[in-house]
Amino acid sequence: HLWLTGEIIDRSGRLDDAELDRPIELSVEGIDENPTLRGLTDRLVGQLEMWVKALEGGTSMPEPGDTSVPGLQQRLATARPRFRELVVTPVVDGRADETFVDAVCEPPETFTYGGVLSHVLTFAAVRRTMAIGAIESAGISDLGAGDPMRFVGGTGDDASTITRRRDDQG
Repeated sequence: HLWLTGEIIDRSGRLDDAELDRPIELSVEGIDENPTLRGLTDRLVGQLEMWVKALEGGTSMPEPGDTSVPGLQQRLATARPRFRELVVTPVVDGRADETFVDAVCEPPETFTYGGVLSHVLTFAAVRRTMAIGAIESAGISDLGAGDPMRFVGGTGDDASTITRRRDDQG
């Protein structure tokens, strides 16, 4: 997720403001109202910033950030290592069930590190898919379907382009 969000922002830098702000015709009710590529990438980064703030003991939502491509790149560069340290590291260390109090919520709520990671990956998946589709519609196709297999050590093509044998094919 962290890698692919950066790749989406990098590809967005090849587009002009009209492409970044063009409405995306396919939306998912309850995820984002009137989505655009700029809005989706802002939400992908903003979600990380929100959880970082909550995990660092904040009591209010972060202020809206710069939504220019360089601004999004800088925000991600700041949020990505903090999110990894505050959420991913405890999960990797076997502490996914440990809880913390999120005082950004009114009233404060208790969550687990594993719950936060699951939440982020679930809702970000929709936004990433929509963003990759918008980038593809703008003529940039090198992300394919956004399959992270190559990032996590694979050497094959994007899973959406692979042909697989079936048992009945020998």
